[in-house]
Order: sequence, then C-alpha cells, then structure tokens
Amino acid sequence: MPTRDDIGLATCKRLLGVESGIPGVRVSAPATVQAQAAVMQLLVDAGIEAAKLLKLKKAKTVKFDVIAAIFADNKCLGIRGSDLASAPRKGKGQRGLPLRAVERVFREQLPQGSRLSEEAGKALVGAAEAYLHNLGKNAGLMALAAKRNTLQGADVLAARKIRM
Repeated sequence: MPTRDDIGLATCKRLLGVESGIPGVRVSAPATVQAQAAVMQLLVDAGIEAAKLLKLKKAKTVKFDVIAAIFADNKCLGIRGSDLASAPRKGKGQRGLPLRAVERVFREQLPQGSRLSEEAGKALVGAAEAYLHNLGKNAGLMALAAKRNTLQGADVLAARKIRM
C-alpha cells in the first residue's frame, strides 16, 4: 500500500494554493492532507485499472495508450486527453509532482514484473497534476463562496464530491 510520504505534502500544498486562483491564498494542513489523499487515491485507482487492461491485452508494459484509455476525457476528474499528451511544462523555479513518486504509487497496483513506459509515466504525472489543478480551482471557489482566504479541508472534500 502506498504511503503518504510518496507524494509530498509540501508539493501538494504548493500546487493546491497556486491552482486555487485566490491571490495570497493560505492552505491549511487539513486541506493539504485531503489533496494528497485525493491524488494518492487517483493513482491507486488508475493502477488497478491499468492492471486490468494489461491482463486483457496480455501485455507486460503499461504504455501511453493504456493511460489514455484510463483517463479518456474523464470529465468527472477534470482531465482531458490534451493533459496527457506531454509532460506539463514548468516555468523557471516551478516544480510539479515528482515523476518517480507518482510512478511508485501507480506501480504498486500492477502485477509483478510489469513495466511503465517513459511516455506513460509522463502522462500519469500530467493526469495527476490536471486533477490537482481542478481540485485546487474548485476548492478555491468553495473558499471564496465562504468569504475566506484560506483553503480548508472541508473545501477540498466538497470539491472532491463535486468532481465525482
């Protein structure tokens, strides 16, 4: 089972705050933990689906097409096919989710001996970041509706329910 340390709290907090769209936003610890749990659950669920698809295809390597099939224009999660097309481009000083950590969480759900192609790994990170982007945006709307400048755990939980 993946541990919470795989996807860092600091990274989730930074991305959640940046994506909220609220200038000068603060992100509470419970909101950070909720966002981290949401991303971890997304990766675990994607890994389970990928394992099923590998079994159907009788393949050993998860390729881009498998990741694309899992997240194919998933409007519930706020992920579009274009989010998977390439690794997210970061400006100077910006970092996204760590590739190795995302891959580690995903791979734990795959059968022994399965591999993950480089393109599939980048697509997985793109999907996780797109999910976190939409989660931050919706949580920001919840905080604004409550006339707050701080994202709270309840905002992230409500945003997750909207997306489901």
